[in-house]
Amino acid sequence: MKTILVTGRNGFVARALVERLKDKYRVISLVRKLKDNIDYSNEEVVVIDNRMVQETHVKKFNIELIIHLAASIR
Repeated sequence: MKTILVTGRNGFVARALVERLKDKYRVISLVRKLKDNIDYSNEEVVVIDNRMVQETHVKKFNIELIIHLAASIR
């Protein structure tokens, strides 16, 4: 099973994408904080700010594809 890393998981586009991906792939999601209204089941969540991510945080997952959807909206 392929492993896909998705940044910006709590955003509109990423929410829709992850719901489709997690049925067929192993999904690793990066989020700044968990939200009550989002279903994180069947995926692995790393709670961290994208600016602080280092190789050691994600190397253990053997990621094959990164989908970067995080954005600065300020």
